[in-house]
Amino acid sequence: MGADINGWVEIREEHADAWRGVIRIDDLVHRSYGMFCSLFGFRNWPHRFRPVAPERGAPPGASAEYEDERDGYGGPVGETWILWSEFADINWNEEGRQYIDEETDYVESLPGLRRHRERRGDYLVDGWVTLFEKMAALAEEFGAENVRLSVWFDMR
Repeated sequence: MGADINGWVEIREEHADAWRGVIRIDDLVHRSYGMFCSLFGFRNWPHRFRPVAPERGAPPGASAEYEDERDGYGGPVGETWILWSEFADINWNEEGRQYIDEETDYVESLPGLRRHRERRGDYLVDGWVTLFEKMAALAEEFGAENVRLSVWFDMR
């Protein structure tokens, strides 16, 4: 059974308590188990990466946009969140435990010819780049502590 990511980029005005959903991520990012396990520890078998924001549960003070969509799924899996300030500390060159075949892009468990150890940054592609660029712009305006990515996974 596959899994997809769902969620929102949320912001809050400085010195405010309420979070507001501003970017629905489903339209930007797609299934990437490498990114899922690297950032959130989801599908992180056999402990490929030390996850950055694993199993934190529901974001405190979640936005209405986030809660409305999440509640419509009837049982989110792997719910967690991460502040933009935490993204600044990510070492995208940090290696995981698996290997990527340079010809096929398949993830393999053993080293071999034309394989390199996977790195977090190997999965920072396509819509993920766009998402993080948008989050960086929001952090410039609202502050790094006031921008977060709140997610859950769908196992349907």
